[in-house]
Amino acid sequence: MKVKLYLCLLCLTALSCSTDTEQERIHSAYYWTTTFHLSDQKIDFLHDHNIRRLYVRFFDVVMTDNGAMPNATIDIQDTVPADIEVVPTVFIMNDCMALKQDNLPTKIVERILKICRTHDIPNIHEIQIDCDWTARTQDNYFKFLEGVGKELKQKGMDLTVTIRLHQLNMMIPPADRGVLMVYNTGDVTDRSCRNPILDLRDVTPYLSYLDDYKLKLSAAYPVFSWDVLFRDSIFVGIQHYEGEYPSMPGDTLISHTPEKTEILQTKQAVEEAASSVNKEIILYDLSDKNLERFSREDYAAFYE
Repeated sequence: MKVKLYLCLLCLTALSCSTDTEQERIHSAYYWTTTFHLSDQKIDFLHDHNIRRLYVRFFDVVMTDNGAMPNATIDIQDTVPADIEVVPTVFIMNDCMALKQDNLPTKIVERILKICRTHDIPNIHEIQIDCDWTARTQDNYFKFLEGVGKELKQKGMDLTVTIRLHQLNMMIPPADRGVLMVYNTGDVTDRSCRNPILDLRDVTPYLSYLDDYKLKLSAAYPVFSWDVLFRDSIFVGIQHYEGEYPSMPGDTLISHTPEKTEILQTKQAVEEAASSVNKEIILYDLSDKNLERFSREDYAAFYE
């Protein structure tokens, strides 16, 4: 009788732990399109997969003759569901960080908050900065982040930054949290590259850095594809729509898409290296085209 009771309690404990793990896992997505429009397909996806957080690209910052300036500001046409947290995200070109940007933190934060007020986006808890910084721009970029963080702290908000795989063995940026971008792992300009979007063989060498990394991380995985144009084996660019580049002799268009098995195997490898990284799983990115790429069951597996 005692053995049966013990086994029952053990089963209940296991079920409870499993439920707690599922509840702790946050389902999120990036929204990177320049027009914020929630189609029926997107709304169904948000509901079906219990999406709790959207990282929405608000604008880019590019270098011009007049200094670092905002570019491609999002056109918000729909209201974000009230039960979904929005994380305004800004992509900053790395060449902006070749110079000190003392006034840029205030300008970026003020611009983001103005967009939020204009479009009635409440309860912003954090802002994310996305930049492919390098050793050359690291000092200026980190000082810039310190400025952004100071602005946000005064408003009771946190600073999130993206972390690319090659940045894991560099200094840790001054931020409250990071998102590990587990995609764009190969060289898209190399025609012989098996899959520049995601290849576990390219990810594996960096996984040893995760366990000791001192910044709390979430993980973002790819569900997008690339059509890469080569001309006589020379990289021309990523073709975002048919006819973007004029057709010429010697053109070859190579399509790259992450496979379901590759995403799941990579996710498992990250889990084994540092399970805490997968406490929030983010898919990049939320577009109708991407939502048609995998089945509902596939997306459920990515978020498990």
